[in-house]
Amino acid sequence: MERWVSSVKILSNIKDKEQSFLYQITHQELQQQFHYDISKQSSYDRRLEVNNNGLETSLGEVIEQYMTPFDISESQKMQLDHLKNGAKVVIGGQQAGLLVSPTYTIHKIISIIVLAKEQSKKLGQPIVPVFWIAGEDHDFDEVNHAYIVKQPAELKKVKYYQHVDVTDSVSSLSIERDNFKSIIDQFITQLNETTSTKEIYNWIKSLPQQSVQWTDQFALLIQSLFKHHGLLLIDSHFAPLRKLEVPMFEKMINAHEKIHESFIKDQEAMYQLIQEKQIITDSNVHLFVSYEEKRELLKYDGEFYILGKSDVRLTKSELLKMLHDTPERFSNNVVTRPLMQEMLFNTLAFIGGPSEVKYWGELKSVFECFDMKMPLVVPRMRMTYINEQILKYINKFEFNLENIIVHGLGEYEKTYVFEKEDKDLLNALNALKHQIDEKYLQLSNEMAESIELKLLLGNNVMHHQAQFDYFKKHYKKMIKRQYHHEINVIRTLEYTLHPRNGLQERTMHPLQLLNQYGTSLFDDVLNQIESYTFDHLVIQP
Repeated sequence: MERWVSSVKILSNIKDKEQSFLYQITHQELQQQFHYDISKQSSYDRRLEVNNNGLETSLGEVIEQYMTPFDISESQKMQLDHLKNGAKVVIGGQQAGLLVSPTYTIHKIISIIVLAKEQSKKLGQPIVPVFWIAGEDHDFDEVNHAYIVKQPAELKKVKYYQHVDVTDSVSSLSIERDNFKSIIDQFITQLNETTSTKEIYNWIKSLPQQSVQWTDQFALLIQSLFKHHGLLLIDSHFAPLRKLEVPMFEKMINAHEKIHESFIKDQEAMYQLIQEKQIITDSNVHLFVSYEEKRELLKYDGEFYILGKSDVRLTKSELLKMLHDTPERFSNNVVTRPLMQEMLFNTLAFIGGPSEVKYWGELKSVFECFDMKMPLVVPRMRMTYINEQILKYINKFEFNLENIIVHGLGEYEKTYVFEKEDKDLLNALNALKHQIDEKYLQLSNEMAESIELKLLLGNNVMHHQAQFDYFKKHYKKMIKRQYHHEINVIRTLEYTLHPRNGLQERTMHPLQLLNQYGTSLFDDVLNQIESYTFDHLVIQP
């Protein structure tokens, strides 16, 4: 995909409040749950001195094998050489969302590239950026859809429907090409047409032909966007990688009781600090096994290893034989996935979202079971995109930009309409209604002996009350019509900067941003960010 050149500027840096988790993780309060203080360069220096695991060459060959169908760039070839020669990595991962949805996936990748580049300069040696595609996950409903924000206040959900139930890892899911092509057409028709729309359509319409498995469409888009930045990709469920992982799985099976005990201990310690448990699991082995095309959680009852859905019972020797015969059937859960990542890669730093950073804080002792330290656990960068028109709207209403981005406008539309109402008119109306109610009550008391008249009077009261309510309802509608432009501006701000009551990056689709701001947007952002930051960046393309 060709890129036209544009420029971006960083308008502001929003700092976290002292009570926020990200503030605490970067300002010492939670450091006891991690091995390294991410606020100090000396932590990177110390991590660099950790001995490598000896898998560099084998792992590099597996990654090269995975990436070869995706047209490896020269900068990626250089990074592969660095990896094989023992270079440390900055790594992060994500589930394979529809067309790389949502935008925080892109921000995680940008974070990986920025930190790797920055630390490479500071440490004076290559640091390799790696993105780990979580193809082993089986919750298809989390990744099969995308949102498009429509103005002034509408969200369009585009969803890919598979004709068979998805019960195994998404990397095992074959794409139904006609269905996927239809989804791409639906997605494009929801975008506002710009000078970039046709280019984006020509770019993504080839995905159904190029993609075999679900994760292919995800990897192809990321490769196209970031191959010139040297980003390496690997699907966690790639069969040759599973073969390389056999000794690691065996270690985890042999030590699962110790792993579980350590996890429970650290989860409780983290809970005492943040009053929240991040990892919820029924497993005490913390592994999955695919059986008859179903990914099943493995449990141990003291004698047998049990697959919960199939009720298959295995001895330890049977489980280990299955591992050596068919390693592609095994995968990690949230407790052992970070451990597997660190057993494979020589990691300088892991980049994670807020939830990921929290659950890594529950795993310190799990790493210590294997005489390992977790790498630096670094929160990914956060970004919001804003254009000139949105800035004009904010200035017109004298809004606080930071408040809208972080908290949204909430009930402001109702407040705005309320402020425009004629209070004297509504007060007079309410007073009149109250007077009529009192008169009817007086009349009702005077005709106490006549039940029929009292019922008739009551119906009459209800009729008048309904008329008052009708007037107030339509008066409010009239106010909304009178100020429809201003109300649409408020809704536009809310849906653009804080859609679905959350940060823009959690809903907005990256292709919508490329359509609006040009296909070089993420290149420009990477060129503009001079150093890694924990602040929330407000970017004007």
